[in-house]
Amino acid sequence: MRFDLSRGFFPFFKTLKAFIFDQSFSPYVWIVFTGFLLYFKTLFFDLTYFDDNVWILDYQWYLNNVANIPQFFSQPDLVSDVFYRPLLSVSFMLNALIGGTAPLVYHATNVGIHLLNGCLVFALLRKMAYEKSWAWAFALIFTVHPVLTQAVVWIPGRTDSLLGTLVLAAFIFYLRFLDGRRVSDFIGHLAFFILALLTKETAVVLPLMCFLYYWLIQRKEAKNKNAVPGDLGLSCFGWGGIGLLWFALRQAILASGRQVSGEEALRSMWENASSLISYTGKIFLPVNLSVLPISKDTRLVFGMAAILLISLALVFSKKRRWPRILFGFGWFLFFLLPSLVISFLNHEYRLYLPILGMMIILLEILRNPDPAKNKEMSFYNKLGIFCVIGVFFGMTFQYSDNFKNRLMFWENAVKTSPHSPLAHRNLGAMCYLEGQWEKAEREFKKALEINPLEFMAHNNLGLIYMNKKQFAVAEEEYKKEILINPAYDNVYFNYGLLCYQLGRFKEMENLWKKTLALNPKYLAAYKNLAVFYMQQNDFHNAGYYMGQLEKMGVPIPAEMREALKAGMRP
Repeated sequence: MRFDLSRGFFPFFKTLKAFIFDQSFSPYVWIVFTGFLLYFKTLFFDLTYFDDNVWILDYQWYLNNVANIPQFFSQPDLVSDVFYRPLLSVSFMLNALIGGTAPLVYHATNVGIHLLNGCLVFALLRKMAYEKSWAWAFALIFTVHPVLTQAVVWIPGRTDSLLGTLVLAAFIFYLRFLDGRRVSDFIGHLAFFILALLTKETAVVLPLMCFLYYWLIQRKEAKNKNAVPGDLGLSCFGWGGIGLLWFALRQAILASGRQVSGEEALRSMWENASSLISYTGKIFLPVNLSVLPISKDTRLVFGMAAILLISLALVFSKKRRWPRILFGFGWFLFFLLPSLVISFLNHEYRLYLPILGMMIILLEILRNPDPAKNKEMSFYNKLGIFCVIGVFFGMTFQYSDNFKNRLMFWENAVKTSPHSPLAHRNLGAMCYLEGQWEKAEREFKKALEINPLEFMAHNNLGLIYMNKKQFAVAEEEYKKEILINPAYDNVYFNYGLLCYQLGRFKEMENLWKKTLALNPKYLAAYKNLAVFYMQQNDFHNAGYYMGQLEKMGVPIPAEMREALKAGMRP
């Protein structure tokens, strides 16, 4: 019997080959393939216990209930009450419904978002009339750049990568609108703008960048001048209306939380201005990366060197297109400035959108000023780009290991930011969870040595001493924590555990109620109070706390239900 392979596997591989090397699809295929190859191992990474544990473990009960979706849009962020980011919460809920507490689904989502963004960067650069080879090269650099590792591998880094997806999509739609003046494109632009605002407040910068693009580039470069709107009335009306509605909603929801004044914001940006230098250095010379960077331990020499090199390149490059260079600088600066407000950490994931501005500047430097010579890169440009992509791929592959688990993450934090009390405090917390109490105690004390007012350090020392049965010392630590951090829910809960062991039940009861007053979603406090009241035969109060647990979707053990029913019979 003969098999006609030409009708089986061969056509399939022929089609696959055509798809991979097709002029239209090949850049997207290679971007996705390269990014997936780079980040595949991160799918199996554990949690870092830097906010990801709060989302995935502490609030799993909340994220598992689809009925809570409306609450995302009517209350502050679950982790911090100073933010309003409902769409981010929805993304975590979708992951929780699929994968529960398994990090795999969350990591896979992050990687998928990043690969999509690599494709969007290529599409945007092509829409901005950059040649295919250059757009492809810089999209690949974006995909493998080491400074963006945190946005991909650290699960909460999704804040900026998801924002990137929506902003890039909105901007592409706006460029389409400028070219064709199609209402559908403008509606698409506004729709993605709304989604971006509901993901992170930095999206407010998008209208400014659209205006700058129109004013600096579109007006001067549009081939069909009639296709350029005579004014920005429609755009401003859409941006203004959406922006005002979003701002009013955000202010109403966050009214009970701490608000940052304009004076505070300006002062904070001024104090953190040096971060612009270090951020620039990490884009062009990403050799001093840290999972938890602080200004004191970040060397500015790389940033100053990068700025000097870029400045010289601009001075000596021929036929510079200054409008595009100014636009690139504006994109970098304006998308980065919001991250400097009330921030003591120079998180690298915040460069996710700003890095595109620097790429535009670099494109303007590297491209040949003669359009006829830009259809194909020169051999030396190809070689240089290939080397950069290869080196960045290797650096990212190695650097991503620091996010593999909680110990590796916080050990890198202490190594790269030794003056950070947060790094020492949380490394101590990881050592505590691993049962390394002596090392944990040293790290907590080191954190307090650097900053005597470091939040949570005294609470964590209290836990160690409580486990060692040194109750008097533990109580002093809890009191110190309450003195400097009176709004910290965990310290009241832990202090309550101490009082329970000492038989001081009334104090314990009040402390756990204080925990719930500070955090109405603190499940352990509800559970402990319900059990305590059952033990005291106080079935009325036990029933109340069991009812609260049921409202939050927490199942009550059958034996407790039966005991409660039996106790409440007349």
